[in-house]
Amino acid sequence: NWFHNPNRVPFQPLSLVRSFLNFKPSSKTPNFASISNPFSGKPKSRNGKQPGKYTKMLEQYFWEIENFPDYRHTPEVEEILNEHPFIEKKENPTKEEIEENEKWWDALEASPVTKFLIRAEEIADSINEAELQENSVPYRKEDRKLWQAVPHVIGLDGRPMPRKAIKSKQESDDKFWDFARQFFFGLWCFRQRPYPPGRPIDVAQAIGYKRLEKRYYDFIMRSGGFFYKDRLGRTRGPMELIQLKTAWGAGIIDKHTFVWGEDMDEWAPIGMIYGMERAIATW
Repeated sequence: NWFHNPNRVPFQPLSLVRSFLNFKPSSKTPNFASISNPFSGKPKSRNGKQPGKYTKMLEQYFWEIENFPDYRHTPEVEEILNEHPFIEKKENPTKEEIEENEKWWDALEASPVTKFLIRAEEIADSINEAELQENSVPYRKEDRKLWQAVPHVIGLDGRPMPRKAIKSKQESDDKFWDFARQFFFGLWCFRQRPYPPGRPIDVAQAIGYKRLEKRYYDFIMRSGGFFYKDRLGRTRGPMELIQLKTAWGAGIIDKHTFVWGEDMDEWAPIGMIYGMERAIATW
């Protein structure tokens, strides 16, 4: 057995604890670089005195935290939530008021403007459902379950806003090459044609979400850039991922090259960063 039993203490450990607790140094050394120690004495006890102003405020604060009432389900709140936003409910109406109210409702329902507005809402609902159904199946089969699992954002009119789905291979290729012209040429400082900001290029859907997960999309979308150490130990950068790919292809860097980027605490080899080598050497 490599581990030996510890030697037994010849005296009781309880007496050791007592002697340690009862030990009092004869001379108390002052704090470091202090001329005098004004807080050497014991705090004065406040026996028989009322708590101070701030103590009461602190106790009241803790009491309010523990006993704060929940007003979400009180009868007043329920009444406010259940009442109509436009129609006022009158308590104890007379018979004449009830008959007048019924006539007013009949005239409102028989109005052609009301019928037109109701029909317009029905048509808008049917158009919204048709758009949702039309964009429910994207072009890439591996992304269909993910596309359908993500809930739609509710619009200002209360209806779910449809997401534009890429439905054909030609449309997918057009989206990708439109993005490539903007991205790669702009990366190397070529002059670009103005692109409408209201129509962003959904290149993630064109490439495929599953493929982007395999290629580690988060490295592609980094904006802060990367730095690497060359063979002489000098720092090179900042640069984007495409320049690291170019340096890898030229043989300047490899998996043993130390790199640093945003969200990294220190320099690390490319091969030790999860997904980094696969994001650079994609061939």
